[in-house]
Amino acid sequence: MLLSKQRGVEEYCSVEMLEGMSETAYRVLKKDGLDVILYAPIASRETFTNAIAYLVRRFDENTAEQNFLRHSFGLSVDSPAWQKLIESYNDSINVLPHISLEPFRTQNRNSEEIKSSEHNVEEYIFRNESDTDFALPQNIKWAESIAKRWKNISKDGGMGKSAIGSGKKVGGFNYISQFMNISLKDNSPQIEAKDKIAHSLEKVVNIKSDFGYWLETHFNKEHDYSHIRGESNIIRYIGVKSVLFRFSEDDALDEMLSSIAIAQMVGAKIYLSLPQNPQSEALNYIKEKHSSLINRDDTFALEDETALIKAMQTVERIRFLKPPDISIYEAVAPYALYIATEPFVEHGRIELMHYFIEQSISDSYHRYGNLGVRGLTKKGEE
Repeated sequence: MLLSKQRGVEEYCSVEMLEGMSETAYRVLKKDGLDVILYAPIASRETFTNAIAYLVRRFDENTAEQNFLRHSFGLSVDSPAWQKLIESYNDSINVLPHISLEPFRTQNRNSEEIKSSEHNVEEYIFRNESDTDFALPQNIKWAESIAKRWKNISKDGGMGKSAIGSGKKVGGFNYISQFMNISLKDNSPQIEAKDKIAHSLEKVVNIKSDFGYWLETHFNKEHDYSHIRGESNIIRYIGVKSVLFRFSEDDALDEMLSSIAIAQMVGAKIYLSLPQNPQSEALNYIKEKHSSLINRDDTFALEDETALIKAMQTVERIRFLKPPDISIYEAVAPYALYIATEPFVEHGRIELMHYFIEQSISDSYHRYGNLGVRGLTKKGEE
């Protein structure tokens, strides 16, 4: 504790003791203003045999021939037990000058070699991996070298550097959606041509309302589905910072408008790309109204495939409402770009996944079973 004071890290240190052991030391530490965590072993009726086993081990230790406690109750000066304890004490004093001050653990993570037996399975022997001893200077340097290599990784947990794909966590609830063909069947009556735009605008209003609901209740919240005592396993969503939309002649107006609205709700910067000479009524509506559909710092472009491929390299998420020509995939393959081409789905829980990256954060906050303040909360309320 003196060392923690010298280095100014007292607030990060605590003392842990077993309840009933060295009460004097406990009182001194508390008087000095230090945090002391007391551990009191407990056992339920079902596991009481484990407690008995623990007590038996303590009895064996405390009554062993070499243990002072065995002799303390009937100890008298010059008795055989007294002489034996004096001899043991003198033996320990005589050994002191010969004790090495170097740590017994000489682990060095910098020079370790990982030997693989994958080519000779019959000779493979399992060996436990030892914990890293961070008290050793060489291992501190090893850890610092790792931290230095990670300094340029994005603050989103490295996802910007290490992951290519839809942003869904492997093994998570949303991950399986990548292997499904999810679509929504529209059973609404056919609309006359003169009413199509008005009908599309009406649909967009309803779709935005649904998306707003899912943003508030799901995507803007953190989730811990496991509720493991002593741990928090958080899943949360991080909105993408930029989206490129490439709309085609066959895309529906309500789907294009809703997609633009989603990106704006998430807070992403938009790059809106259309073919150079749009023919459909829906694309021409987007072309004519683009200044009122996107913000000033967004981008609108009528461009060919070459310009499109260049633009695709500047954004975080690329969204096509239908799969593009194979030539697009071939052109962007060297840049490892992911293109979201799933059909537009009017359900916010499904469609909004294209505009977020999932992040998982795990924290084992217990200390050898002690839950601290969180132990006062009910299960599932952390």
